Amino acid sequence: MKQFDIYFGEMHNPEFDDGKNRPVAILELSEEFETLSVLGVYSFKKWFDEKPEFIRDLYEIKDIEEAGLDLLKKSFIKVSRIEELPSYSAKNYKYLGHLSERDIDGLLNLIDEYYA
Repeated sequence: MKQFDIYFGEMHNPEFDDGKNRPVAILELSEEFETLSVLGVYSFKKWFDEKPEFIRDLYEIKDIEEAGLDLLKKSFIKVSRIEELPSYSAKNYKYLGHLSERDIDGLLNLIDEYYA
């Protein structure tokens, strides 16, 4: 498991106290604290166009194939909710791919803008 890998696994939803299986992007790994930080990956929904306030925190993945995602769907990484997980919780995650350099740069730029 490496930074900017894409995996399929459970992402907890704190608003509903449950989780959902979805692709996640590994943002950070900490061996010292045995944790990892993940961001949810979402496929495009028609209502995204109607809610610009929702999409301002979404980074559109440009190199879908390299990330191991469905080529027929636009995919986005939501930067406004970074989830911290214990490393052991990812033991059942399934590897999908890795973000391209272009996507890593774009994602980091949006994170910087969002948290500035």
